[in-house]
Amino acid sequence: MISLRQSNLKSKSEPDLQEEHSINISLEKKDKKANTDGIYQINYSNDFIFIQNKNVSSRFIKIDRRNMKSSFEILDEDILLSFKSMKSMNVFAVWGIVEILDVEFLILISKARVAVKIDESEIYEVLSVKFVTVDIQKFNNMEFEKCWEQLMRLKEFLKTGFYFSYSYPLCHNFGGQTKVSQEDLTKNISQNFFVWNYRALKQLLSEVKNGFAFFIPIIQGFVGKCDLGEMKYILISRRSYIMGGTRFNNRGIDNFGRVANFVESETLLQTKNGWYTFVQIRGSLPFYWEQFKGVGVNIKIDQSESINCDILMKHFELLAEKGYNKVVMFNLLSLKRPEENKLIEYFQNLLVKAEDKGLKNVEYEYFDFLAETKETDHSAIDKEVIRMFRQLDLDMSVWNRGEDGRCEAVKKQSIFVRTNCLDCLDRTNAAQSKLALFALSKVMSEVGQPVGDETEVLTEFEGDKKPEFKDLRSLWANNGDAISIIYSGTGATTSSVTRKGQKSSIGSIIDHGFKTLNRLYLNNFDDDYKQDVIDMLLENKARTLRLHGMQNSSCDSAC
Repeated sequence: MISLRQSNLKSKSEPDLQEEHSINISLEKKDKKANTDGIYQINYSNDFIFIQNKNVSSRFIKIDRRNMKSSFEILDEDILLSFKSMKSMNVFAVWGIVEILDVEFLILISKARVAVKIDESEIYEVLSVKFVTVDIQKFNNMEFEKCWEQLMRLKEFLKTGFYFSYSYPLCHNFGGQTKVSQEDLTKNISQNFFVWNYRALKQLLSEVKNGFAFFIPIIQGFVGKCDLGEMKYILISRRSYIMGGTRFNNRGIDNFGRVANFVESETLLQTKNGWYTFVQIRGSLPFYWEQFKGVGVNIKIDQSESINCDILMKHFELLAEKGYNKVVMFNLLSLKRPEENKLIEYFQNLLVKAEDKGLKNVEYEYFDFLAETKETDHSAIDKEVIRMFRQLDLDMSVWNRGEDGRCEAVKKQSIFVRTNCLDCLDRTNAAQSKLALFALSKVMSEVGQPVGDETEVLTEFEGDKKPEFKDLRSLWANNGDAISIIYSGTGATTSSVTRKGQKSSIGSIIDHGFKTLNRLYLNNFDDDYKQDVIDMLLENKARTLRLHGMQNSSCDSAC
Protein backbone atom coordinates (compact mmCIF):
# COMPACT_ATOMS: atom_id res chain seq x y z
CA MET A 1 0.00 0.00 0.00
CA ILE A 2 1.43 3.39 -0.99
CA SER A 3 0.85 5.88 1.79
CA LEU A 4 1.03 9.53 0.66
CA ARG A 5 2.17 10.70 4.08
CA GLN A 6 3.12 14.36 4.46
CA SER A 7 4.74 16.32 7.25
CA ASN A 8 4.85 20.02 7.97
CA LEU A 9 49.04 23.04 -17.50
CA LYS A 10 50.46 24.55 -18.18
CA SER A 11 51.03 22.67 -21.52
CA LYS A 12 54.22 21.48 -23.20
CA SER A 13 55.17 22.93 -26.58
CA GLU A 14 53.79 21.24 -29.66
CA PRO A 15 57.17 19.95 -30.94
CA ASP A 16 57.81 18.18 -27.64
CA LEU A 17 54.41 16.58 -27.83
CA GLN A 18 55.03 15.37 -31.36
CA GLU A 19 58.37 13.90 -30.34
CA GLU A 20 56.99 12.14 -27.28
CA HIS A 21 53.76 11.08 -28.97
CA SER A 22 52.12 11.56 -25.59
CA ILE A 23 50.42 14.33 -23.70
CA ASN A 24 51.03 14.73 -19.99
CA ILE A 25 48.35 16.76 -18.24
CA SER A 26 48.86 16.97 -14.49
CA LEU A 27 45.85 17.01 -12.19
CA GLU A 28 47.82 16.91 -8.95
CA LYS A 29 46.10 18.77 -6.13
CA LYS A 30 48.73 20.65 -4.17
CA ASP A 31 46.98 20.22 -0.83
CA LYS A 32 47.02 16.43 -1.13
CA LYS A 33 50.03 14.16 -0.96
CA ALA A 34 50.36 12.10 -4.11
CA ASN A 35 51.75 8.60 -4.26
CA THR A 36 53.64 8.20 -7.55
CA ASP A 37 54.51 4.52 -7.32
CA GLY A 38 51.81 2.87 -9.41
CA ILE A 39 51.70 -0.90 -9.95
CA TYR A 40 51.62 -0.68 -13.76
CA GLN A 41 54.56 0.04 -16.03
CA ILE A 42 54.00 1.52 -19.49
CA ASN A 43 56.77 1.04 -22.05
CA TYR A 44 56.33 2.70 -25.42
CA SER A 45 58.04 3.53 -28.68
CA ASN A 46 56.83 4.82 -32.04
CA ASP A 47 55.61 1.34 -32.90
CA PHE A 48 54.23 -0.21 -29.71
CA ILE A 49 52.81 0.39 -26.26
CA PHE A 50 53.29 -2.36 -23.66
CA ILE A 51 51.25 -2.41 -20.45
CA GLN A 52 52.77 -4.47 -17.65
CA ASN A 53 51.35 -5.23 -14.20
CA LYS A 54 54.46 -5.40 -12.04
CA ASN A 55 52.72 -7.99 -9.85
CA VAL A 56 52.14 -10.21 -12.92
CA SER A 57 55.46 -9.64 -14.66
CA SER A 58 55.25 -12.51 -17.13
CA ARG A 59 52.25 -11.15 -19.04
CA PHE A 60 51.81 -7.98 -21.09
CA ILE A 61 49.31 -6.14 -23.20
CA LYS A 62 50.67 -5.00 -26.56
CA ILE A 63 49.19 -2.12 -28.53
CA ASP A 64 50.42 -1.75 -32.11
CA ARG A 65 50.60 1.99 -32.88
CA ARG A 66 51.46 1.62 -36.58
CA ASN A 67 48.08 0.49 -37.82
CA MET A 68 44.99 2.60 -38.22
CA LYS A 69 43.18 -0.12 -36.26
CA SER A 70 45.15 -1.01 -33.16
CA SER A 71 45.58 -4.62 -32.10
CA PHE A 72 45.76 -5.97 -28.57
CA GLU A 73 47.24 -9.18 -27.28
CA ILE A 74 49.00 -10.73 -24.28
CA LEU A 75 52.65 -11.62 -24.84
CA ASP A 76 55.25 -13.80 -23.12
CA GLU A 77 58.25 -12.77 -21.07
CA ASP A 78 60.82 -12.54 -23.88
CA ILE A 79 59.50 -9.09 -24.81
CA LEU A 80 61.29 -7.73 -21.73
CA LEU A 81 64.52 -7.51 -23.75
CA SER A 82 63.07 -4.86 -26.03
CA PHE A 83 61.92 -2.69 -23.11
CA LYS A 84 65.46 -1.35 -22.59
CA SER A 85 65.19 0.75 -25.75
CA MET A 86 61.74 2.12 -24.91
CA LYS A 87 60.52 5.06 -22.88
CA SER A 88 58.73 4.03 -19.72
CA MET A 89 56.58 5.37 -16.92
CA ASN A 90 54.77 4.00 -13.89
CA VAL A 91 51.03 4.52 -13.63
CA PHE A 92 48.32 3.51 -11.18
CA ALA A 93 45.65 2.36 -13.59
CA VAL A 94 44.52 2.26 -17.20
CA TRP A 95 41.31 4.27 -17.49
CA GLY A 96 40.76 3.16 -21.07
CA ILE A 97 40.56 4.70 -24.54
CA VAL A 98 38.77 7.89 -25.51
CA GLU A 99 38.40 9.28 -29.02
CA ILE A 100 38.82 13.01 -29.61
CA LEU A 101 38.39 14.38 -33.15
CA ASP A 102 38.97 10.89 -34.57
CA VAL A 103 42.20 10.46 -32.57
CA GLU A 104 42.30 7.68 -29.97
CA PHE A 105 43.99 8.45 -26.65
CA LEU A 106 44.94 5.97 -23.95
CA ILE A 107 44.11 7.56 -20.56
CA LEU A 108 46.49 6.58 -17.77
CA ILE A 109 46.15 7.40 -14.06
CA SER A 110 49.64 8.70 -13.34
CA LYS A 111 49.21 10.02 -9.79
CA ALA A 112 46.89 9.09 -6.96
CA ARG A 113 46.70 9.19 -3.20
CA VAL A 114 45.28 6.80 -0.61
CA ALA A 115 42.00 8.34 0.49
CA VAL A 116 40.85 5.58 2.84
CA LYS A 117 42.12 2.21 4.04
CA ILE A 118 39.56 -0.51 4.78
CA ASP A 119 41.30 -3.32 6.63
CA GLU A 120 44.24 -4.08 4.30
CA SER A 121 42.63 -2.63 1.16
CA GLU A 122 43.51 0.86 0.03
CA ILE A 123 41.11 3.13 -1.86
CA TYR A 124 42.83 5.69 -4.08
CA GLU A 125 41.68 9.07 -5.32
CA VAL A 126 42.75 10.07 -8.84
CA LEU A 127 45.03 13.14 -8.84
CA SER A 128 46.60 13.25 -12.30
CA VAL A 129 46.45 11.61 -15.70
CA LYS A 130 48.55 11.16 -18.82
CA PHE A 131 47.29 10.78 -22.36
CA VAL A 132 49.14 8.63 -24.91
CA THR A 133 48.02 8.48 -28.53
CA VAL A 134 47.19 4.99 -29.78
CA ASP A 135 47.72 5.66 -33.49
CA ILE A 136 50.83 7.65 -34.43
CA GLN A 137 49.65 8.58 -37.90
CA LYS A 138 46.43 10.06 -36.62
CA PHE A 139 48.36 12.00 -33.99
CA ASN A 140 50.71 13.50 -36.59
CA ASN A 141 47.79 14.56 -38.79
CA MET A 142 45.40 15.84 -36.13
CA GLU A 143 44.26 19.44 -35.68
CA PHE A 144 46.39 20.02 -32.63
CA GLU A 145 44.76 23.12 -31.11
CA LYS A 146 41.22 21.75 -31.32
CA CYS A 147 42.28 18.45 -29.80
CA TRP A 148 44.19 20.17 -27.03
CA GLU A 149 41.14 22.18 -25.96
CA GLN A 150 39.12 18.98 -25.54
CA LEU A 151 41.93 17.34 -23.57
CA MET A 152 42.10 20.32 -21.22
CA ARG A 153 38.37 20.07 -20.53
CA LEU A 154 38.69 16.34 -19.99
CA LYS A 155 41.50 17.08 -17.54
CA GLU A 156 39.22 19.35 -15.56
CA PHE A 157 36.46 16.75 -15.41
CA LEU A 158 38.83 14.04 -14.20
CA LYS A 159 39.49 16.14 -11.10
CA THR A 160 35.97 15.58 -9.85
CA GLY A 161 36.06 12.74 -7.37
CA PHE A 162 37.22 9.54 -9.10
CA TYR A 163 38.29 6.57 -6.95
CA PHE A 164 39.60 3.03 -7.44
CA SER A 165 41.05 0.13 -5.47
CA TYR A 166 43.18 -2.88 -6.38
CA SER A 167 41.42 -5.14 -3.88
CA TYR A 168 38.30 -3.54 -2.37
CA PRO A 169 35.10 -4.06 -4.44
CA LEU A 170 34.41 -0.34 -4.56
CA CYS A 171 31.67 -0.41 -7.19
CA HIS A 172 29.46 -2.66 -5.00
CA ASN A 173 28.03 -2.14 -1.55
CA PHE A 174 29.50 -4.26 1.24
CA GLY A 175 29.23 -8.01 0.68
CA GLY A 176 31.26 -9.40 3.56
CA GLN A 177 34.76 -9.14 2.07
CA THR A 178 37.16 -6.24 2.28
CA LYS A 179 39.73 -7.81 -0.05
CA VAL A 180 39.14 -9.68 -3.32
CA SER A 181 41.21 -10.55 -6.40
CA GLN A 182 41.48 -8.16 -9.35
CA GLU A 183 39.60 -10.74 -11.40
CA ASP A 184 36.67 -10.50 -8.99
CA LEU A 185 36.83 -6.70 -9.19
CA THR A 186 36.18 -6.76 -12.93
CA LYS A 187 33.45 -9.40 -12.97
CA ASN A 188 30.17 -8.14 -14.47
CA ILE A 189 31.36 -4.53 -14.66
CA SER A 190 29.36 -4.13 -17.89
CA GLN A 191 26.21 -4.45 -15.77
CA ASN A 192 27.32 -2.08 -13.03
CA PHE A 193 26.21 1.49 -13.61
CA PHE A 194 28.68 2.85 -11.04
CA VAL A 195 31.74 1.96 -13.18
CA TRP A 196 32.65 5.14 -15.04
CA ASN A 197 35.44 3.71 -17.20
CA TYR A 198 33.65 0.64 -18.57
CA ARG A 199 32.90 2.28 -21.94
CA ALA A 200 36.53 3.36 -22.25
CA LEU A 201 37.68 -0.19 -21.47
CA LYS A 202 35.18 -1.90 -23.74
CA GLN A 203 37.52 -2.21 -26.72
CA LEU A 204 40.38 -3.50 -24.57
CA LEU A 205 38.16 -5.96 -22.72
CA SER A 206 36.81 -7.37 -25.97
CA GLU A 207 40.27 -7.95 -27.47
CA VAL A 208 42.32 -8.99 -24.43
CA LYS A 209 41.24 -12.36 -23.10
CA ASN A 210 41.90 -13.06 -19.43
CA GLY A 211 43.37 -9.59 -19.10
CA PHE A 212 41.67 -8.79 -15.79
CA ALA A 213 45.00 -7.93 -14.13
CA PHE A 214 45.37 -4.88 -16.36
CA PHE A 215 42.06 -3.13 -15.69
CA ILE A 216 40.52 -1.56 -12.60
CA PRO A 217 36.91 -0.31 -12.32
CA ILE A 218 36.78 3.39 -11.40
CA ILE A 219 33.87 5.12 -9.67
CA GLN A 220 32.92 8.77 -9.32
CA GLY A 221 31.61 10.12 -6.06
CA PHE A 222 33.11 10.47 -2.60
CA VAL A 223 35.07 8.32 -0.14
CA GLY A 224 35.89 9.45 3.40
CA LYS A 225 36.59 8.12 6.87
CA CYS A 226 36.67 9.18 10.51
CA ASP A 227 37.29 7.50 13.86
CA LEU A 228 34.67 6.94 16.57
CA GLY A 229 36.84 5.77 19.41
CA GLU A 230 37.76 2.19 18.59
CA MET A 231 35.26 2.09 15.73
CA LYS A 232 35.85 3.25 12.15
CA TYR A 233 33.16 5.13 10.22
CA ILE A 234 33.46 5.05 6.42
CA LEU A 235 31.27 6.85 3.89
CA ILE A 236 31.26 5.80 0.23
CA SER A 237 29.08 7.49 -2.40
CA ARG A 238 28.88 5.99 -5.88
CA ARG A 239 27.38 8.07 -8.68
CA SER A 240 25.88 6.34 -11.72
CA TYR A 241 27.41 7.12 -15.09
CA ILE A 242 23.97 6.62 -16.68
CA MET A 243 22.57 10.02 -17.66
CA GLY A 244 25.93 11.29 -16.45
CA GLY A 245 26.40 15.01 -16.69
CA THR A 246 25.29 18.41 -15.51
CA ARG A 247 21.95 19.19 -13.91
CA PHE A 248 20.12 21.19 -16.61
CA ASN A 249 21.20 18.69 -19.26
CA ASN A 250 20.13 15.65 -17.25
CA ARG A 251 16.77 15.56 -15.50
CA GLY A 252 14.21 12.85 -15.00
CA ILE A 253 14.56 9.40 -16.53
CA ASP A 254 15.72 7.52 -19.63
CA ASN A 255 13.93 4.82 -21.62
CA PHE A 256 15.32 2.02 -19.43
CA GLY A 257 14.02 3.39 -16.12
CA ARG A 258 17.35 4.89 -15.04
CA VAL A 259 17.34 8.39 -13.57
CA ALA A 260 19.68 11.37 -13.56
CA ASN A 261 22.07 11.97 -10.67
CA PHE A 262 21.51 8.53 -9.18
CA VAL A 263 23.83 8.08 -6.20
CA GLU A 264 24.20 5.27 -3.70
CA SER A 265 25.63 6.42 -0.35
CA GLU A 266 26.81 3.68 1.97
CA THR A 267 27.99 4.07 5.54
CA LEU A 268 30.13 1.31 7.04
CA LEU A 269 30.81 1.11 10.77
CA GLN A 270 33.63 -1.25 11.69
CA THR A 271 33.49 -2.67 15.20
CA LYS A 272 35.54 -5.32 17.01
CA ASN A 273 33.16 -8.08 15.97
CA GLY A 274 32.31 -7.06 12.41
CA TRP A 275 30.45 -4.42 10.42
CA TYR A 276 27.20 -2.47 10.38
CA THR A 277 26.20 -1.00 7.01
CA PHE A 278 23.44 1.40 5.98
CA VAL A 279 22.70 2.18 2.32
CA GLN A 280 20.69 5.12 0.98
CA ILE A 281 20.01 6.21 -2.58
CA ARG A 282 19.11 9.47 -4.28
CA GLY A 283 17.98 10.29 -7.79
CA SER A 284 15.87 12.52 -9.99
CA LEU A 285 12.07 12.13 -9.99
CA PRO A 286 11.42 8.97 -12.06
CA PHE A 287 9.40 10.26 -15.00
CA TYR A 288 10.06 12.32 -18.12
CA TRP A 289 10.66 15.95 -17.20
CA GLU A 290 13.24 18.63 -17.87
CA GLN A 291 14.29 22.04 -16.62
CA PHE A 292 15.39 24.98 -18.74
CA LYS A 293 18.19 27.39 -17.96
CA GLY A 294 17.65 30.89 -16.68
CA VAL A 295 16.26 32.56 -13.60
CA GLY A 296 13.56 30.50 -11.95
CA VAL A 297 12.78 26.81 -12.15
CA ASN A 298 11.20 26.60 -15.66
CA ILE A 299 10.07 22.98 -15.54
CA LYS A 300 8.36 21.00 -18.29
CA ILE A 301 6.82 17.55 -17.88
CA ASP A 302 7.21 15.45 -21.02
CA GLN A 303 5.17 12.52 -22.40
CA SER A 304 1.69 11.42 -21.46
CA GLU A 305 0.61 10.41 -17.97
CA SER A 306 0.24 6.80 -19.11
CA ILE A 307 3.79 6.67 -20.51
CA ASN A 308 5.19 8.29 -17.38
CA CYS A 309 3.32 5.82 -15.18
CA ASP A 310 4.86 2.92 -17.11
CA ILE A 311 8.39 4.32 -16.95
CA LEU A 312 8.01 5.03 -13.23
CA MET A 313 7.09 1.38 -12.67
CA LYS A 314 10.06 0.34 -14.78
CA HIS A 315 12.33 2.41 -12.54
CA PHE A 316 11.20 0.63 -9.38
CA GLU A 317 11.48 -2.74 -11.11
CA LEU A 318 15.08 -1.87 -11.98
CA LEU A 319 15.79 -0.88 -8.38
CA ALA A 320 14.42 -4.23 -7.20
CA GLU A 321 16.66 -6.04 -9.72
CA LYS A 322 19.65 -4.15 -8.33
CA GLY A 323 18.89 -5.28 -4.78
CA TYR A 324 16.87 -2.36 -3.42
CA ASN A 325 14.04 -4.64 -2.35
CA LYS A 326 11.65 -2.22 -0.69
CA VAL A 327 11.94 1.51 -1.37
CA VAL A 328 10.77 4.50 0.66
CA MET A 329 10.42 7.57 -1.57
CA PHE A 330 11.36 10.54 0.62
CA ASN A 331 10.32 13.66 -1.30
CA LEU A 332 11.69 17.03 -0.09
CA LEU A 333 10.28 19.34 -2.77
CA SER A 334 8.53 22.52 -1.65
CA LEU A 335 4.81 23.28 -1.83
CA LYS A 336 5.50 27.01 -1.68
CA ARG A 337 7.40 26.96 -4.99
CA PRO A 338 4.82 26.68 -7.82
CA GLU A 339 7.01 24.66 -10.21
CA GLU A 340 8.05 22.24 -7.48
CA ASN A 341 4.44 21.96 -6.32
CA LYS A 342 3.49 20.95 -9.87
CA LEU A 343 6.06 18.14 -9.71
CA ILE A 344 4.81 17.03 -6.30
CA GLU A 345 1.18 16.75 -7.42
CA TYR A 346 2.12 15.01 -10.65
CA PHE A 347 4.41 12.52 -8.90
CA GLN A 348 1.89 11.66 -6.19
CA ASN A 349 -0.78 11.10 -8.81
CA LEU A 350 1.57 8.80 -10.77
CA LEU A 351 2.26 6.74 -7.66
CA VAL A 352 -1.46 6.20 -7.05
CA LYS A 353 -2.00 5.14 -10.67
CA ALA A 354 1.07 2.88 -10.54
CA GLU A 355 -0.29 1.21 -7.40
CA ASP A 356 -3.55 0.53 -9.24
CA LYS A 357 -1.45 -1.13 -11.96
CA GLY A 358 0.35 -3.38 -9.49
CA LEU A 359 3.27 -1.38 -8.09
CA LYS A 360 4.44 -2.96 -4.81
CA ASN A 361 7.05 -2.44 -2.11
CA VAL A 362 7.10 1.34 -2.45
CA GLU A 363 6.23 3.74 0.36
CA TYR A 364 5.93 7.50 -0.03
CA GLU A 365 7.00 10.09 2.53
CA TYR A 366 6.84 13.84 2.10
CA PHE A 367 8.57 16.60 4.06
CA ASP A 368 8.58 20.24 2.93
CA PHE A 369 12.21 20.87 3.79
CA LEU A 370 12.25 24.56 2.82
CA ALA A 371 9.05 25.38 4.71
CA GLU A 372 9.91 23.44 7.85
CA THR A 373 13.63 24.15 8.30
CA LYS A 374 15.71 27.32 8.43
CA GLU A 375 18.82 28.20 6.43
CA THR A 376 20.84 28.07 9.66
CA ASP A 377 19.00 25.19 11.37
CA HIS A 378 17.85 21.83 9.99
CA SER A 379 16.70 20.37 13.31
CA ALA A 380 13.02 20.44 12.26
CA ILE A 381 13.59 17.29 10.22
CA ASP A 382 14.83 15.35 13.26
CA LYS A 383 11.39 14.25 14.42
CA GLU A 384 10.51 13.15 10.89
CA VAL A 385 13.64 11.02 10.66
CA ILE A 386 12.96 9.35 14.02
CA ARG A 387 9.33 8.74 13.07
CA MET A 388 10.36 7.11 9.78
CA PHE A 389 12.72 4.74 11.57
CA ARG A 390 10.01 3.76 14.02
CA GLN A 391 6.95 3.49 11.77
CA LEU A 392 8.67 2.08 8.68
CA ASP A 393 11.03 -0.16 10.64
CA LEU A 394 14.10 1.05 8.75
CA ASP A 395 16.92 -1.41 9.17
CA MET A 396 20.64 -1.96 8.59
CA SER A 397 22.86 -4.85 7.59
CA VAL A 398 24.81 -6.59 10.35
CA TRP A 399 27.94 -8.61 9.59
CA ASN A 400 29.79 -10.81 12.08
CA ARG A 401 33.47 -11.53 11.52
CA GLY A 402 34.48 -15.19 11.53
CA GLU A 403 37.79 -16.74 12.56
CA ASP A 404 38.99 -16.71 8.94
CA GLY A 405 38.41 -12.95 8.71
CA ARG A 406 35.40 -13.25 6.41
CA CYS A 407 32.15 -11.66 7.47
CA GLU A 408 28.76 -13.34 7.33
CA ALA A 409 25.49 -11.44 7.26
CA VAL A 410 23.46 -11.81 10.42
CA LYS A 411 20.89 -9.45 8.97
CA LYS A 412 20.53 -7.84 5.55
CA GLN A 413 19.08 -4.37 5.02
CA SER A 414 15.64 -4.78 3.43
CA ILE A 415 14.33 -1.19 3.21
CA PHE A 416 16.11 1.56 1.29
CA VAL A 417 15.27 5.26 1.53
CA ARG A 418 15.37 6.99 -1.85
CA THR A 419 15.58 10.72 -1.16
CA ASN A 420 15.01 13.48 -3.70
CA CYS A 421 14.59 17.22 -3.91
CA LEU A 422 14.83 19.11 -7.22
CA ASP A 423 18.54 18.56 -7.89
CA CYS A 424 19.02 15.70 -5.39
CA LEU A 425 21.88 17.75 -3.91
CA ASP A 426 21.38 20.22 -1.08
CA ARG A 427 18.19 19.23 0.76
CA THR A 428 18.82 15.59 -0.12
CA ASN A 429 22.28 15.46 1.44
CA ALA A 430 21.07 17.27 4.57
CA ALA A 431 18.28 14.71 5.02
CA GLN A 432 20.54 11.73 4.23
CA SER A 433 23.07 12.87 6.81
CA LYS A 434 20.33 12.91 9.45
CA LEU A 435 19.13 9.43 8.48
CA ALA A 436 22.68 8.09 8.57
CA LEU A 437 23.45 9.67 11.94
CA PHE A 438 20.29 8.28 13.49
CA ALA A 439 21.14 4.84 12.10
CA LEU A 440 24.56 5.23 13.72
CA SER A 441 22.97 6.09 17.06
CA LYS A 442 21.03 2.82 16.96
CA VAL A 443 24.25 0.91 16.32
CA MET A 444 26.04 2.68 19.15
CA SER A 445 23.24 1.67 21.52
CA GLU A 446 23.57 -1.94 20.36
CA VAL A 447 27.33 -2.02 20.99
CA GLY A 448 26.95 -0.47 24.44
CA GLN A 449 27.92 3.13 23.61
CA PRO A 450 24.56 4.95 23.58
CA VAL A 451 24.67 8.61 22.60
CA GLY A 452 21.60 9.64 24.58
CA ASP A 453 17.83 9.60 24.60
CA GLU A 454 16.44 8.57 21.20
CA THR A 455 14.27 11.69 20.89
CA GLU A 456 17.29 13.98 21.38
CA VAL A 457 20.03 11.96 19.76
CA LEU A 458 20.34 14.10 16.61
CA THR A 459 20.72 17.20 18.75
CA GLU A 460 23.60 15.46 20.49
CA PHE A 461 25.25 14.81 17.15
CA GLU A 462 25.05 18.52 16.31
CA GLY A 463 26.67 19.58 19.56
CA ASP A 464 30.32 20.05 20.52
CA LYS A 465 30.57 17.73 23.51
CA LYS A 466 32.28 15.00 21.48
CA PRO A 467 34.82 16.04 18.80
CA GLU A 468 34.19 12.86 16.77
CA PHE A 469 30.65 14.07 16.06
CA LYS A 470 32.12 17.19 14.50
CA ASP A 471 34.19 14.93 12.25
CA LEU A 472 31.04 13.01 11.29
CA ARG A 473 29.24 16.19 10.30
CA SER A 474 32.25 17.32 8.27
CA LEU A 475 32.34 13.95 6.53
CA TRP A 476 28.73 14.30 5.40
CA ALA A 477 29.23 17.94 4.46
CA ASN A 478 32.22 16.96 2.32
CA ASN A 479 30.10 14.26 0.71
CA GLY A 480 27.40 16.79 -0.12
CA ASP A 481 29.93 19.19 -1.59
CA ALA A 482 31.55 16.47 -3.71
CA ILE A 483 28.28 15.25 -5.27
CA SER A 484 27.09 18.82 -5.81
CA ILE A 485 30.32 19.90 -7.53
CA ILE A 486 30.00 16.96 -9.91
CA TYR A 487 26.41 17.81 -10.90
CA SER A 488 26.17 21.60 -10.52
CA GLY A 489 29.72 22.94 -10.35
CA THR A 490 29.52 24.24 -6.75
CA GLY A 491 29.42 22.78 -3.27
CA ALA A 492 26.08 22.03 -1.58
CA THR A 493 24.26 25.11 -0.32
CA THR A 494 23.37 23.27 2.90
CA SER A 495 26.87 21.99 3.71
CA SER A 496 27.73 24.89 6.00
CA VAL A 497 24.85 23.98 8.32
CA THR A 498 25.65 20.26 8.15
CA ARG A 499 29.29 20.98 9.00
CA LYS A 500 28.71 23.43 11.87
CA GLY A 501 25.63 21.93 13.48
CA GLN A 502 24.27 24.09 16.30
CA LYS A 503 26.88 26.78 15.60
CA SER A 504 25.37 27.72 12.23
CA SER A 505 24.94 31.47 11.85
CA ILE A 506 24.56 34.30 9.36
CA GLY A 507 27.63 32.93 7.61
CA SER A 508 25.55 29.94 6.48
CA ILE A 509 23.10 32.29 4.76
CA ILE A 510 25.96 34.11 3.00
CA ASP A 511 27.49 30.80 1.94
CA HIS A 512 24.10 29.64 0.61
CA GLY A 513 23.63 32.82 -1.43
CA PHE A 514 27.14 32.80 -2.87
CA LYS A 515 26.87 29.19 -4.00
CA THR A 516 23.44 29.81 -5.53
CA LEU A 517 24.72 32.71 -7.64
CA ASN A 518 27.88 30.84 -8.65
CA ARG A 519 25.81 27.80 -9.59
CA LEU A 520 23.53 29.95 -11.77
CA TYR A 521 26.54 31.35 -13.62
CA LEU A 522 28.14 27.95 -14.18
CA ASN A 523 24.88 26.36 -15.33
CA ASN A 524 24.37 29.05 -17.97
CA PHE A 525 27.92 29.49 -19.24
CA ASP A 526 29.98 26.37 -18.51
CA ASP A 527 27.75 23.30 -18.24
CA ASP A 528 27.33 22.70 -21.97
CA TYR A 529 31.10 22.46 -22.44
CA LYS A 530 31.34 20.13 -19.47
CA GLN A 531 28.49 18.01 -20.84
CA ASP A 532 30.26 17.65 -24.18
CA VAL A 533 33.34 16.27 -22.43
CA ILE A 534 31.26 13.80 -20.41
CA ASP A 535 29.43 12.66 -23.54
CA MET A 536 32.78 12.13 -25.23
CA LEU A 537 34.14 10.15 -22.27
CA LEU A 538 31.04 7.96 -22.00
CA GLU A 539 30.40 7.71 -25.75
CA ASN A 540 26.93 9.17 -25.26
CA LYS A 541 24.58 10.21 -28.03
CA ALA A 542 24.17 13.86 -28.91
CA ARG A 543 22.30 16.00 -26.39
CA THR A 544 19.23 16.28 -28.64
CA LEU A 545 18.72 12.53 -28.19
CA ARG A 546 19.14 12.86 -24.43
CA LEU A 547 16.12 15.15 -24.10
CA HIS A 548 12.65 13.72 -23.59
CA GLY A 549 13.97 10.47 -22.15
CA MET A 550 15.99 9.47 -25.22
CA GLN A 551 19.47 9.59 -23.65
CA ASN A 552 21.50 6.41 -23.90
CA SER A 553 18.86 4.74 -26.06
CA SER A 554 21.55 2.54 -27.58
CA CYS A 555 23.08 1.51 -24.25
CA ASP A 556 23.11 -2.10 -23.16
CA SER A 557 19.80 -2.74 -21.46
CA ALA A 558 21.59 -4.62 -18.68
CA CYS A 559 23.47 -1.53 -17.48
